Amino acid sequence: MQDRITYRDKLRQADREARATVVALAVTIVVWAVGGFGLAGLDIKVAHTPLWVICGTVGAWVCAIACAVYLDKRVFVDFSLDDEDDVGPVSESDANREGFDGEGVCRG
Repeated sequence: MQDRITYRDKLRQADREARATVVALAVTIVVWAVGGFGLAGLDIKVAHTPLWVICGTVGAWVCAIACAVYLDKRVFVDFSLDDEDDVGPVSESDANREGFDGEGVCRG
């Protein structure tokens, strides 16, 4: 049987996943910039193609795939957002603190 996850825990996990995804994006951008712009000064060619072209395109693509696999295996958690039976009503103090109205709907 799967452990019940509270609504607050679901929000924390979603926040953790979003932050990790932003970090993965930043890593991919750094790999793209270093591979493309950083290697542009070198006169190295592979199959008549400059090394910076290969590293800036294929390298960034490989990095993005590696980041996605890492996120899937280590960060993302599969849980239903629709399960309402394990979530009690949002109290007024929680609603005010977390930006939700009394029905559990985000006010923005």
